[in-house]
Amino acid sequence: MKSSKVYFILSVLMLMSVNVFPFNSMPYDSIVTSNKQWNILEYGYDGEFYNKMHIMKLGQDTLIDTVKGKVVLLSEDSLGTWKLFGVIWEIDQEVFYKDTLGKGGSMYNFNVEIGDTVSELSYLFKYEQPSIVISVDTVIIQDIPRKRIGIEYILGHEINDIPDKYWIEGIGSLHGLLYSYYEMEDPGFRLLCAYKSDLQIYQDTVYNTCYYQDDETSINGNRIKEINLFPNPTNRMIYIDVNQFDYCEVYNMMGVRLLTTKDKTIDLKNLESGIYFVNIKDKSGQHTIKKVLLEK
Repeated sequence: MKSSKVYFILSVLMLMSVNVFPFNSMPYDSIVTSNKQWNILEYGYDGEFYNKMHIMKLGQDTLIDTVKGKVVLLSEDSLGTWKLFGVIWEIDQEVFYKDTLGKGGSMYNFNVEIGDTVSELSYLFKYEQPSIVISVDTVIIQDIPRKRIGIEYILGHEINDIPDKYWIEGIGSLHGLLYSYYEMEDPGFRLLCAYKSDLQIYQDTVYNTCYYQDDETSINGNRIKEINLFPNPTNRMIYIDVNQFDYCEVYNMMGVRLLTTKDKTIDLKNLESGIYFVNIKDKSGQHTIKKVLLEK
């Protein structure tokens, strides 16, 4: 658990340049505004690896009791078929969500201080996870300073002042708008891109794409043939079979690069069980991302 949390912090530092700004000098960017969209990749292992895109956007205004909010729309196909997914609203920089059955709670709270106790809704498990705020700072994402709240979950492990996850002003989390529960590993969710009024406000730096289709598609959209990674799942060693191999990189689910090698034989003995991404580059410059399941 400790190593996972260290990887998570390194991932965020890798993805974002951290600077300090006075919070009261920056206009607050609300999550609950019109024309916002999140492109989210779901990935997991169910006998075989799978990928699935979730596109979420905020639709028309709605009233929740007497508070103005937005409907949440979800598309899971390439045709852009939208369905009602719930409602979202904000009170004093705290963001709330309810699904179509009326279940929900607090998702984010950007009006907190270090030491405050907060609750974060686990969308999949439908309960609020008690947490404590252990850091408040600012990150620069695509030249925009954004407030960032570091929280640590209270239940299940010792408090050691290392954030389990971050809330990011105007974006949510690096898992997406609603999929923000850090502990879930299968399925996993990864925010690829976020938009505000057609302006991109976030892009994942590992996939470097806003729509990912399958495990065989390279980052630039070209299919690389005759590539294989085996055994998969594995308990330690993996082998890469690809023509004109240049090098590969191994990332964890948080996007932290764990190793780089020019060897087609990779030893994962120092890694914990879980899903990892292998970014394979050939000598033509094309990249392909493969997923591998490590089971010890």
